[in-house]
Amino acid sequence: METRAGICGDKYKNTDLVAALSAKQMGKTNEHCGKQVSVMGSSGNTIEVKIVDVCDTCNEGDVDLSPRAFEQIGEFSHGSISVRWNFV
Repeated sequence: METRAGICGDKYKNTDLVAALSAKQMGKTNEHCGKQVSVMGSSGNTIEVKIVDVCDTCNEGDVDLSPRAFEQIGEFSHGSISVRWNFV
């Protein structure tokens, strides 16, 4: 189980329901740190995750989910899936 420190200052594990946004979405002051996001996968499953980090390789509109969060809305073997998300 890997533990990391996100840009928001919190430590989190791969088993936590957390996510990262693109640098552009986070803004210069990391204004979305700690906010809750609702994410719906293509199967209709929905989860809530906490924003804890910046994803340097994400495009605007992307959300990078922790492994545990990803597995709850899609198959990990797919690597990436289409989702809809919004701030709670």
